[in-house]
Amino acid sequence: NPTLLKALMQAGMGVTTDNLEMVRTMMEEQLPIDKNSLNQMMRQLAMFPKAEPSVIAQMNKLGIPVTEANVQQFSNYKADTAAIMKELENVFQSRSQEKVILPGR
Repeated sequence: NPTLLKALMQAGMGVTTDNLEMVRTMMEEQLPIDKNSLNQMMRQLAMFPKAEPSVIAQMNKLGIPVTEANVQQFSNYKADTAAIMKELENVFQSRSQEKVILPGR
């Protein structure tokens, strides 16, 4: 994507898989991709290397301070939400496969 490459070049950052993923994630979250924003995101990702870029980007978008405790809690929240959605899909799928017996028939 030329936009990703241009943003990295203007920020003076190397074109790596991680950097491209970072810019793509920021764009998906409609965050600015100027030099300062990219450098801030890079620092935050370096501080929390186990965090998904999407977690840090969403926290920035929501104005949640990027701290160790908040990163852990937000990651847990996202994992729990994903698990709940999967369970709901399973319930709806199993319910749609059940035979419906109407009273009096």
